[in-house]
Amino acid sequence: FNGKCLYDILYKKCYTPTYEVACFWSACLLLAIKKLHDFDYLHRNIKPENIIINEYGYPILHKIDIITKLQIQNRFRSTTLK
Repeated sequence: FNGKCLYDILYKKCYTPTYEVACFWSACLLLAIKKLHDFDYLHRNIKPENIIINEYGYPILHKIDIITKLQIQNRFRSTTLK
């Protein structure tokens, strides 16, 4: 896909990814979002137009200028899920 945005790939080129590709893209994006949140940053506009698929097939969050630093005073993080 070499630098095309996810919107163009899915809607303009009418590409339907396989289950494995969709899972891979989703997992990569979740890791990227988690890493941003770990450093107290928030991407305020995640949508297909702001995700680029590079030449190796990895999704990249685009438009970094709309990332906001969170102001957290009393942080509480739980490591268990219920």
